[in-house]
Amino acid sequence: MDTAQQIVTQVAHGDFAAVEQRLADRIKPFIPVGTIQATWQGLEQQYGAFQELGQTSAVQTPQGLVQVVTCVFERASLDVNIVLNDASEIIGLTVTPVGTIEQQVNATYEPPPYAQPERFQEQEVQIGHGRWVLPGTLSLPRGDGPFAAVLLVHGSGPQDRDETLPPPTPWLVM
Repeated sequence: MDTAQQIVTQVAHGDFAAVEQRLADRIKPFIPVGTIQATWQGLEQQYGAFQELGQTSAVQTPQGLVQVVTCVFERASLDVNIVLNDASEIIGLTVTPVGTIEQQVNATYEPPPYAQPERFQEQEVQIGHGRWVLPGTLSLPRGDGPFAAVLLVHGSGPQDRDETLPPPTPWLVM
């Protein structure tokens, strides 16, 4: 928890370079230099000046431990969600409304009224081998093909294969 608080404190004090140095190599292409600064400045423009660190907590998700630091701005509070690897490098960094990650973990999925699960079948699959294996779900319509195919690959950070971030699970309802 101290690490997450330290990272947020560095951002709040404008030490963006120190935070960028903590980014794991695998996510650096997704968070180019200057992105953290631009995002923080955008938050302060929208929600007012940063006031203080609020509550800090940790939430175990299927994707790993998320350290959540609530940041109090003049007009709102937001959660900065940080996922670290074993080397204490940042492998996930998001900003969400307060409580979003907790809601995600505790949410139960209710299919939308238009869903017709009887019209397709699903099976678990794996793409690739060894270290780079990617688990997936193959969904096929029932009946004679041929059928068009779409491959959806989730992003980095604390989300699952369905891109769950309450209330929606956008890839599950497709």
